[in-house]
Amino acid sequence: MNVAPVILTPDSAAITRASGSNLAFAFACLPKQRRCDMTTFYAFCRVVDDIADDPKLDNSTKRVRLEAWKMVIEERQSPAVGLEEELMALLARRPGIDRGLLREIILGMEMDLGRVRYESYEELQEYCYRVACAVGLVSIEIFGARTLQAPQYAVELGHALQLTNIIRDVGEDLRNGDRIYLPVEDMVRFGVTEDGLLSGKPGDGFLPLMNFQAERAMARFSAARQHYPARDWRALRASELMRRLYQALLETMTRDGFQVLHTRYRLGALQKMTLLLRSLLRG
Repeated sequence: MNVAPVILTPDSAAITRASGSNLAFAFACLPKQRRCDMTTFYAFCRVVDDIADDPKLDNSTKRVRLEAWKMVIEERQSPAVGLEEELMALLARRPGIDRGLLREIILGMEMDLGRVRYESYEELQEYCYRVACAVGLVSIEIFGARTLQAPQYAVELGHALQLTNIIRDVGEDLRNGDRIYLPVEDMVRFGVTEDGLLSGKPGDGFLPLMNFQAERAMARFSAARQHYPARDWRALRASELMRRLYQALLETMTRDGFQVLHTRYRLGALQKMTLLLRSLLRG
């Protein structure tokens, strides 16, 4: 039996600082202990995602390293110092976290290995659930959300955030591993081909295709708001900040005509800070 190696990692604070992520930015809404716990969880997500994306590793090595994280989560392997130890302490401190969701996140990362294509939106939703909705479901446990509506809110928001990521990263995903997350059936419907995407000249159908994807993402944002549990407003301030950040990003791309094949869209520091202050002030 092959035993997956222990992969030594820095601590969670160092990983989170280096990421510059909108998700990490949203932690400012959280009380100190929940912020520390969320930093640990985010660092875990960041590390397994980086394993899947590392161009210097072959897929076999990536699978071995992801398997090592499964073994830690399932306590089939003693954790090393650094993030592994922090994650196990988090799981001991917050027994309400479903370890199965952490495994789902890793399975989502494994879906990124190799050439990525999804025939339909239904297929894509399984991927979105693993890499985003599962993250949201763990997050609301750390945030302290307790209403029955909170999980459905987290699932809808996870789909919305991931669809926005997919729209933003069309060009980058092509360059970094031949990944196309736009459903094939949608590309066919709008007359957009893989060759057109790869050449950077996708044709007249590209803008309608991207508008269609944006409408789908906006529908999930709307569904998240419909399921928003008002009684959990304190716990979900970080989630609502994420919603506002990503909706603003989606609106920016829509106004700009989705120049995503050649542009990496980001929100400016002032815009992010304004949204943060609104989230801190609103009940």
